Amino acid sequence: MEVTMQLMYNVALLFACLCSQLVYADYHHCRYSRWSSWSDCSNKCGQGTQTRTRSIRYDRPNCQATSETRVCNKYARTTCDSSSGQTCNPNTGQCECKPGYKPSGGDQLPHFPSDFAWSYNGKLPGMRCLQINEPNEPTSTTWDDNYLCSSGQKADPGFRWSAHGKIRNMKCVYIHNTKDSHWKWNYLCAPYNSPYRLRWFRFITANPSWIKGNYCIKWLEPNAPVYTYWPTGNYYLCSKRIGGGDDDDDDDDDGDDDGHNKPGLKPNKLVCTEINECDSKPCQNGGVCSNLVNSYNCTCPPGFTGSNCETKIDFCASLPCLNGATCINNNSGYTCVCRPGWNGKFCGVNIDECAKNPCQNGATCVDGINSYSCVCAPGYNGRDCDVNIDECAKNPCQNRATCVDGINDYSCVCVPGYNGRNCENEIDECISNPCLNGAYCFDDINRYICLCPPGYVGTLCEKRCPPGKYGYDCLQKCACRNGARCDFATGFCSCKPGWVGKFCQIVCDDGKYGQGCNSYCKCQNNAKCDHVTGACTCPKDFTGKYCETDMNIGSGVSSEADADINYKDYLGF
Repeated sequence: MEVTMQLMYNVALLFACLCSQLVYADYHHCRYSRWSSWSDCSNKCGQGTQTRTRSIRYDRPNCQATSETRVCNKYARTTCDSSSGQTCNPNTGQCECKPGYKPSGGDQLPHFPSDFAWSYNGKLPGMRCLQINEPNEPTSTTWDDNYLCSSGQKADPGFRWSAHGKIRNMKCVYIHNTKDSHWKWNYLCAPYNSPYRLRWFRFITANPSWIKGNYCIKWLEPNAPVYTYWPTGNYYLCSKRIGGGDDDDDDDDDGDDDGHNKPGLKPNKLVCTEINECDSKPCQNGGVCSNLVNSYNCTCPPGFTGSNCETKIDFCASLPCLNGATCINNNSGYTCVCRPGWNGKFCGVNIDECAKNPCQNGATCVDGINSYSCVCAPGYNGRDCDVNIDECAKNPCQNRATCVDGINDYSCVCVPGYNGRNCENEIDECISNPCLNGAYCFDDINRYICLCPPGYVGTLCEKRCPPGKYGYDCLQKCACRNGARCDFATGFCSCKPGWVGKFCQIVCDDGKYGQGCNSYCKCQNNAKCDHVTGACTCPKDFTGKYCETDMNIGSGVSSEADADINYKDYLGF
C-alpha cells in the first residue's frame, strides 16, 4: 500500500486530473521556501516598516503571498535634542550634531546593536531565546523554567535565563518605573560577546547630568567589569520609556511586539555646542561679524561689500549719474557732478530756467537744457518777448493813409474817398444809387457825378425838363403844336386826337378822326364829321347818331345830344 501511494504521488507530479464541473480534486499543496530575514527598519529614528520574502516552490491556485510588511521600531523615540543642536541620523539612528554645531562635553556614541532586547516578565516574547550557548556547553532537548523562551516555542541550544534576577552570560539591567506598568520587571540584555556595556544609574533630581534626552543610561568602556547580579528595588528609576519595537519571531502570532526592541535604543551622551564661525574673524575692512547656525554674516562698513566685506564698492560701476554727469567715488557712496542745466542726486532733474519767469508780455516760457525759449504773444518779439513789433514798418496803409501802430495790430487813417483795412479801397459813392431817373452815376474820389438821361436835370437828375424843353440838360426846345405833348427826353410830339404830323400841325383828312386820324367817320347824308371826336353834324331835316334819319320821313331828329354821344364814343367813354 505504501509503495502504491508513493507511485500515485510520483505520477501526480507528472500528470493532472481533468475533473468534471461537479468534481474537483487536487492532491498537492503550495510549498514555500523559508522566510528571509526581516529587512532593516526603514526608519531608525522612529516607527518605520520592514519586509521579508519567500519563494513558492510549487505554485498552486490560491497560494498565499510571498512577501510581508510590518511596523518596526514602534516604540522607539527619537531622543536627540533638536533645541540643543542635535539631529537623528536616519541611516544609523544615532544622535549627531547639526551643521553649525560641534560635539562638546561628551562623545558621539554608536548606536545600540540590533540584538539588544528587553526581557519582559522573565520572558522575551517573539524571541527564540537570548544567548547562544558557549563552546562545549551541553545542550538539552528539555527546557525548564530556567530557560528564557516564550511559551510553546523551541529554543536554540544554549538559551536560558536565571531565576535569580540575572541572565547567564548576559548583561542585564533591572528597571522599575512606577509610572509605567508596561516596563515593570524588565530586563535589558545584551549578547555576552558584545563589546558594549550598560550601567544604569539611579536618577537623582538634583543632579540630572546623566539624563540625556529620554535616557538615564551611561556607557561603560569595552572591557569594563560587568555586574553579574543586579539587585532589584525601586531605587533604579528611569523617568521615561526606553525603546520598544516589533516582533522578530517568525512563529509568534500573539501580536505582542512590545517586549523587545529593534534598533532604536540610542544612548545620548552627546552634547552639541554651536560653532562660533566668527572666531576665525572672517570679516574684513572693519566688517562686524554676526554668528549664525552653521554660518555667519558680515555687516560691512560703508564702501565695502562681499560675504567677507572684502570688496571695495565701486559705486560708479552701475553708472548711476545721468545726463552726462561725472561720477566720483567716496567712502560712503558717490557724488554726481552735474553738467550745466541739471541737478539732483543723480543729475536727473532738469533745472527749470522758466522758474524766474523771464518771458514778458504774456509770452509762454519753454524750458530747455540749460536754456529757455519764449513763445511770444502776437505783436512781440525779442529773446524775452519784450519788444513790440512795429506793424507799420512795412507800410501797409495805401493811398496816402496814415499808419498807427498797435499791439500785434495797426490801423490806417484813410484820406477821404478811401476805406478798407489798408485804405486800399476807393469808396464807391455810387453804391447807394444816389442818381435818379435812370441817370448814370460816375464814381470819383470822395464824390460822384450823375449823368442825367435826356429830359432830366439836377445834381441827382431828379428834375424833368420844364415845359417846352427836352433832351440832355433840357437844352432842346419843343416844336409841337395844337396842344400836343412834347416828350421831355426826345422832343417827340404826342398829338391830340384829330391831329397828325411830326409836330401835330396837320388836321385829319376828311372822313377820318381821332387819335392818329386812324378812325373813320360814320356820318351820312353829307353830315359833317368832327376830326377830333368823329361826331356827326347833320344837315337840315336829318337826324340820328350818324344823321341817318330823314325827319321828313320818320321821327328821328338829329340833335346836339346825338352829337355828344358820338363824341363820347370817339373818346372811348
